[in-house]
Amino acid sequence: MTRWLIPVLALALLAAGCARTRPFDVPVLGERLPPELTTAVEVTNWNGSVRVEANPRLEAPEVSARVRRLVRGGPKGAELKQSAIIRAIASFDDGRRILRVTTAPASPERESDVAVVLVVSVPRSENVVVRNAGGSVELVGVGGAIDVENGMAGVRGGDVVVRTGQPLTAPVSLASPQGLVHFQAGPGSSGLFDIASDSGAAEFVSKVGNVRDAKPEPGHFRAVLNDGSNPVILRAGKGTARAWVIPNADKIGPEVWDGWPGDPFPEPKMKTLPTGSVP
Repeated sequence: MTRWLIPVLALALLAAGCARTRPFDVPVLGERLPPELTTAVEVTNWNGSVRVEANPRLEAPEVSARVRRLVRGGPKGAELKQSAIIRAIASFDDGRRILRVTTAPASPERESDVAVVLVVSVPRSENVVVRNAGGSVELVGVGGAIDVENGMAGVRGGDVVVRTGQPLTAPVSLASPQGLVHFQAGPGSSGLFDIASDSGAAEFVSKVGNVRDAKPEPGHFRAVLNDGSNPVILRAGKGTARAWVIPNADKIGPEVWDGWPGDPFPEPKMKTLPTGSVP
């Protein structure tokens, strides 16, 4: 029995290794973007997942990628890494510092055979725009305006999660026809919140700030936070759409909104009535 176990395990590991590449660095071409200034990030990923994070310890933007094989008989080995074209270009446009990251299949007829996992890191973010399909989008520590569409060109999307300790006072739009849409920001955030889900719950929790004109309805919640005029639009097709404005927003992760370890904020008073369960 032991004699067979080792070869079978080795074959299983070999198969797993052929199914995806190891993460590799994507060179950032173009201009050098000063780390002390904010950078706008624009990402277009035809199939896969995207994570954008602001990390003040960085000296320059960094981009890494991993290519996954999705179908039996798809590319493998060195061919797998070459099956996707990934570009990262930094530039100055009308005085704005912009990092643009794009992916495309190397062979259009095999665009459904592989997916790209992208991680984009900048010292400080100003505005973030993401167009993705096939997987999840997560933005961490970001600031400024945010615009995310997850699911395009007939390809399903996935979860959209924004979590940052920064006060968000610029327009926000998050949309996914499938999956969770989760907005989480720190004290000082503001906005005209419009939260809706076609077949799930629409939730709004604010434990800091002043809320007025709250209008809870089944699958829809509207409110004004801190007299803000910036629209915050959250749209989910089949999952929950929710917004949390909470202390320590940068330290609360998926283990909480996935239901464990329960209520992480037992002490503060609620500032408004949520339409769904209170985290």
